[in-house]
Amino acid sequence: NGPNILMQRAAERGRMMELLALEGNEKADQEQAFMVGVFSVLDILMGKPLKELLKSISLPQPVGNALLEREGRLGALLNLVCATENSGFTTVRRLLSDLGITPATLSRSQLDAIFWALRIARSK
Repeated sequence: NGPNILMQRAAERGRMMELLALEGNEKADQEQAFMVGVFSVLDILMGKPLKELLKSISLPQPVGNALLEREGRLGALLNLVCATENSGFTTVRRLLSDLGITPATLSRSQLDAIFWALRIARSK
């Protein structure tokens, strides 16, 4: 009866992507960034390939490209969030540099996202 860890991960990713969307040397749409973060675990939650699941959903092109091809700014942000989760420090450093995001901003965004997702889980 505890919180679903995958749902919590989806919430964390969505929030972190949303926060990072307005950082760095290029901006991204916050709503689309949140959507990419949440949908990025949809395949695991549903037990089906993401490409198959997204066929029935009408998504903005940047969102679909980020999810399926890891393209564009949203794809790079998703790569950064995933590398952060997996302790891929070399990749994180490279992506931070490419995206123009500081390590401090990444840390603040990650902490905010974790606490935000925990608040949501506790409210249910």
